[in-house]
Amino acid sequence: MWDNEDWAKNHIHKKRKVTPIEAWEVVFDGNPPPVPMVSPYQLNYPPFTRYWVIGKTKKGKLLFVAWEKHRETLNLITAFEPNQERIELYEKLKKKHKKR
Repeated sequence: MWDNEDWAKNHIHKKRKVTPIEAWEVVFDGNPPPVPMVSPYQLNYPPFTRYWVIGKTKKGKLLFVAWEKHRETLNLITAFEPNQERIELYEKLKKKHKKR
């Protein structure tokens, strides 16, 4: 699970009503797995690599999830139900990613 599990339970769940388990399902348990994108704000967060994705939980809840990785550490940044604008941006970036 997330390395900052306790923080995520206290902050993301309270504010966004999304559990760390739901966020984990979206990022790592999807079938097929969603395509993670490197955050467009990556230059602000070295040495961490920030990613984001939009996908569904096992119960079908659509979520935007942002997390960061540094070496072997995985920290959940945020998770919430995305608006249409964010979904369209993700789909556009995903198409560009597949063309590579």
